[in-house]
Amino acid sequence: MIFYRPSALITFTATLLFYVNAVSAQDKHQSSPLRAPVSRRSAAESELARSRTDVIQKIKETRAGAEKLLALHETERQRLLEEYGRRRDLYYQGLIARNEVIQAEQALAEAMIRVDEDKRWLAETDMAITEYTMRDELLRLPRLAVG
Repeated sequence: MIFYRPSALITFTATLLFYVNAVSAQDKHQSSPLRAPVSRRSAAESELARSRTDVIQKIKETRAGAEKLLALHETERQRLLEEYGRRRDLYYQGLIARNEVIQAEQALAEAMIRVDEDKRWLAETDMAITEYTMRDELLRLPRLAVG
């Protein structure tokens, strides 16, 4: 599934991360290491690790689809740029109306905006993947001693 708006993926990812962190914090708060059976903690930790891996995998799949969409939008932008140049030349020759040039210019501007949005969305997705994987790496590190 490809999200068209970058904010939809960011919202989805943030909600999922919040949920996973809330469940993790709730498990830590409700059960102390002395009372909780080892198998229950390890099962919860493995489930949490599996869900984190699934989230990262889904984000990467969505990013791959967005790269394909970016390639399509760049091709469309290039086609509209050529069309705009052709219409502008025809207008200067007096063969077409100014309105047709303006329409081509507006279509080109919209295509350029789509390409920019796609690039921005890919950058945001890369940041989300990096932040999420770095979070996991930081959690694997040993805790700092007090003092």
